[in-house]
Amino acid sequence: MSDAALRELERAAREGGDAAAWTRLALAQARAGLDGARAAVQALLRDPAAPVRELLVAGATPAPWALAAPAPFALRESVLAGVAPVDLGEGLALLPALDELVALDLFRNEML
Repeated sequence: MSDAALRELERAAREGGDAAAWTRLALAQARAGLDGARAAVQALLRDPAAPVRELLVAGATPAPWALAAPAPFALRESVLAGVAPVDLGEGLALLPALDELVALDLFRNEML
């Protein structure tokens, strides 16, 4: 796959933001021999059933909060309701959870 095609998939994922777009990007990156873990994390945050789990390397890949140890009920409810996290970059995300905003460190798999 060409660099231009990969950039187009990434643009579509960032603009569209749905799990399918992030899944396409993660799988295309993996097929191109690139690290598709970050796109896989984004796909799994939006759809825990996305077929990209094999791209996550334990201990080396930021784990989506939805796949980690049980979170507070409000946070789990927001994730399950499909509330999209705000990507802050550097593995940080902001997630609206009922009456609060929760900051997550996806690399260390913890709330801040």
